[in-house]
Amino acid sequence: MTVTVEYKGLELQLEGHFWQAYHGGYEEESFSEEFETCEVYVEGVDIIDLFDEAQLRYLDSLAVEKFK
Repeated sequence: MTVTVEYKGLELQLEGHFWQAYHGGYEEESFSEEFETCEVYVEGVDIIDLFDEAQLRYLDSLAVEKFK
């Protein structure tokens, strides 16, 4: 799935996986919405190696906001 977000003035295309929230039943585990970024593109170039783990988590949160 591709999501476009703005980060530090740049428009980035995030390729990744989105999981919907699930509110489990009595004995089931609940899950919150989550996006896992696999690739980050700017003008067609994959730049994911330029981001550390904290920055990628922030990009994931920006992507989740797009689905709300």
